[in-house]
Order: sequence, then structure tokens, then C-alpha cells
Amino acid sequence: MNFAITTMLADESLGNIRGFGPLGDPQDPGGLLEGLISSIIGLMVVGAILWFIVQVIIAGYNFMTAGGDSKAFGEARSRLVNAVIGLIVAFMALVFVSVIGNLLGVDVLNIGDFIEKLSI
Repeated sequence: MNFAITTMLADESLGNIRGFGPLGDPQDPGGLLEGLISSIIGLMVVGAILWFIVQVIIAGYNFMTAGGDSKAFGEARSRLVNAVIGLIVAFMALVFVSVIGNLLGVDVLNIGDFIEKLSI
């Protein structure tokens, strides 16, 4: 009797079985990793842009308050140059990751979806 019940259950179709959460999509096994990397990179780029804006504001304030002091003027200029260099490095890293992702066939820079998920 027990064998007959097991056989009947084995013949029953369960349809499209999915696991819990995003880990359960068997048709897209790399989707979770791809989304995670895309979100991390998107968050880092947004952070770099915000940091650049803060540094430009601080450098502008330092320029205004330098009052002819060449040392303060040089420090403000150095802050501004370093902020621009940091932003360029962040975007170069973004381009590098994009090229590597395209070579591997993985869309890790889906920043549009990341920005759409940032709802307040």
C-alpha cells in the first residue's frame, strides 16, 4: 500500500517549482550574483558622485575664504584636483568592469534597474 501511494505521488506534476526568494529561479542561476554585483557597483558609483559633489563644495568654500592666502588657496586647489581625479578613477573603473562584463557575457552594470529600485 505504501508503495502505491508513493507511485501515485511521483506521477503527479508539480508545475513550475521555485525556491524561496531570488535563489530559487532555476532558469537564471547567475541572476542573483549578477544583480548583487550590479547593485554594489551602482551604489559605489553613486557614492563616488556624491563624494565628488561634497568635495567640490568644500573646495569652493575654501577658495572663497582663502582671502589671498596662497597656502589656503593651494589646499583648496589640491582638494578640487583630487576630487576630479577620484571621479575620473571611479568612471574608469566603471568602464573597465563594463568591458570585462561584456567580454564574459554578463550584464553586471544594469545601473538603470538599480536606480529604479532606489525609491524613497
